[in-house]
Amino acid sequence: MKVTIQNWHSIFAWHWDVPGDEVCGICRVAFDGTCPVCKFPGDQCPIAIGSCHHSFHMHCILKWLDTDTSKGLCPMCRQIFTLENSNNKEVFEALSGRPSPLEEGILEQEGTPV
Repeated sequence: MKVTIQNWHSIFAWHWDVPGDEVCGICRVAFDGTCPVCKFPGDQCPIAIGSCHHSFHMHCILKWLDTDTSKGLCPMCRQIFTLENSNNKEVFEALSGRPSPLEEGILEQEGTPV
């Protein structure tokens, strides 16, 4: 018996490989989905993983860090939010149009160590 394949339809699925939760700590949407800003998942909606190992959609953490109440801290653990690897720092600077909060020095509080 000989079988011939006439058509082949490939299907694939992808997901972000993130430590811990698989949802954004701010908007609570799954990383396989999109943040409230984006229309499509993937490179247009990158994930920011902090040195504290909390994960967020890049747009969500940028919006959070731009608020006066954030003080440059992680919204989950309140440690200074810095990105875990240099690839994310490049994305962070490209999306925000400015250096990360730690590099900019906006995290320093007068007279109080952070």
